[in-house]
Amino acid sequence: MSWIDQAQDKLIIVTGDGREYRPLWTAPKKVIEYNIAQFEFPGIKGSIVSRGTAKGRKFPMEIYFVGEDHLEECQRFEDSADDKRHWVITHPYYGRFNAKATSMNVDNSGGNVSKIELSLIETIIENNPKGVVTPSDKILQGGAQFSDKMNTAALTNVPVPTTLDKNVMKKNVTGFYNDAKNKIKETEDADNYLNLFTDATTAILNATDVPFQAFTTMQAFINAPFQFVDTVQNRINMLKSQFQKLATSIENVVELFVTHTEKRIYEHNAGLLISSIALATITDADYTSSEDVLQTTENLIALYDEYIANIDALQTDNGGDEDSYIPDADAMNSLQELVNLTVSKLLEIALDSKQERTLITESDTNVIILAHRLYGLLEDDSTIEYLISTNNFGASDMLQIQAGRKVKYYV
Repeated sequence: MSWIDQAQDKLIIVTGDGREYRPLWTAPKKVIEYNIAQFEFPGIKGSIVSRGTAKGRKFPMEIYFVGEDHLEECQRFEDSADDKRHWVITHPYYGRFNAKATSMNVDNSGGNVSKIELSLIETIIENNPKGVVTPSDKILQGGAQFSDKMNTAALTNVPVPTTLDKNVMKKNVTGFYNDAKNKIKETEDADNYLNLFTDATTAILNATDVPFQAFTTMQAFINAPFQFVDTVQNRINMLKSQFQKLATSIENVVELFVTHTEKRIYEHNAGLLISSIALATITDADYTSSEDVLQTTENLIALYDEYIANIDALQTDNGGDEDSYIPDADAMNSLQELVNLTVSKLLEIALDSKQERTLITESDTNVIILAHRLYGLLEDDSTIEYLISTNNFGASDMLQIQAGRKVKYYV
């Protein structure tokens, strides 16, 4: 292909939140640097230079959003750039690569044009030397790697989604959204979730032409609830509800999943929900006691086992026929590793968490006296509020707690 033909191809940027952008572009450049060691010796002129492998390539890039809505599109791109995950760039000259932006200069002074100057550095996302990371960070990395593998598996096995496939995908994400939208507490989370839902449905409509975008935007949408501003339990319950509604009547596989691609879509969507549940268990954890942590651990294991049982039920005897279904081994192994790592981390949290105790009140009392007795009183009344919330005390309990009442507390 000549450079003229290449120059006419679209630049495609898929940001970390799964959104796709196709801006105009110019000034194609790349910088390649190498890992080197330089040695000087006293009394000897010159240096010895030892050159190693190439570093990640650098791409200074100029992109443009043009038209009446260029300011809105530019702002959407800026919002997407806030996501710390890597971008997937498909460049007419340099092919497809993963990168992260190190700087971004925005110029909206061009009337009908927004100009953005980007500095990108190519990044490796797996099988790379790992630094020392906390278990929670490792779980988050495992979730990202699983998502990449699940997207790759879906794209490999559903290379050109049909109208029927797109209807199944749209039905799933619509069901997820309708199930969760009224349970979201923060307005910002609700707005972001709506935007991700809109992006996913739009990408699904275009899935025949750009299947990669359909699966990555579905992934971003499905993963969103684990980061909502809410309690761990509420986030897990939200994702659990979505998973169980997707798996309703899974035993009747013949009626529910009649095609190979429908099974692949279930594998993708439900697998990402299990991954999101795992990530929700360790994100902004607010467990009250070790019993809460152990209950969460049991729920995660039970849901994972249910997913594997459903996948087994969908599996055909062999993979020799065109319509046969065998789950993707790489993605399944990655999910198992993620769940095992999460369970290990949760058990560590349980060991470090407070233990639940119970007290039977000997005489009539009230929450202030009990809070002082069990925790001590603080100026901000936090121990009183903690006692009320952990025991679900109602309005009738505020004035008096009768003798013989069972009260939970944690030490």
